[in-house]
Amino acid sequence: MSKVTKLSAKAGAFFGKATRNKKLVKNVKIVTVGVVVLAVLYFAKGLLVAAIVNGAPVSRISLIKELEKQGGSDVLSSLITEKLIFQEASKNKIEVTDEEIATEVKAIEEQLVAQGMDLESALALQGQTKEDLERNLKIRIILEKILADKIGVTDEEIQTYFTENKSLYEGKTLAEVKDDVSTTLRQQKLSTEYQTWIASLKENAKIHYFVNF
Repeated sequence: MSKVTKLSAKAGAFFGKATRNKKLVKNVKIVTVGVVVLAVLYFAKGLLVAAIVNGAPVSRISLIKELEKQGGSDVLSSLITEKLIFQEASKNKIEVTDEEIATEVKAIEEQLVAQGMDLESALALQGQTKEDLERNLKIRIILEKILADKIGVTDEEIQTYFTENKSLYEGKTLAEVKDDVSTTLRQQKLSTEYQTWIASLKENAKIHYFVNF
């Protein structure tokens, strides 16, 4: 066999092996991608299927559509309201610290303990989590800061409320319940002022809807 023939044979063997290696690598990549896709589909199945009833799937999309029919309008309105509140907080440079929220949570926990309940159970009864509570408290604190000049309570108002609602504070003096009365009056004013404030805010906001319920 001539040198040229030997070199040709070696070259053919080399390139043949290289081709086989490329095919092997390609097949391994295909298998790997397939395994990854199957894994993603398995772990993300909840994103596509909400439930399987006797082998028949209930799609996540059909669930979302039904939920939108039942309460989509209210939920969207709530989300828009939250967005407006946070925008106003940012515009007015109003911040709520973790300490402020923690103080409010602690006060609620103490009230529940006095009633023989704990926070976790109370939240579960309302279908809420602690994160939901903290978000709601943050919004309330923001509103209190924004509307601070409109929800102040005078001693005269406290005295009047106590006199008109003595049955609620039977056996207690005004001094003992003054803080509670003040808090009650502030919350009443906050509720009233908030309704007017948010209505005006929505009226002047540029809100574009892309869904209809």
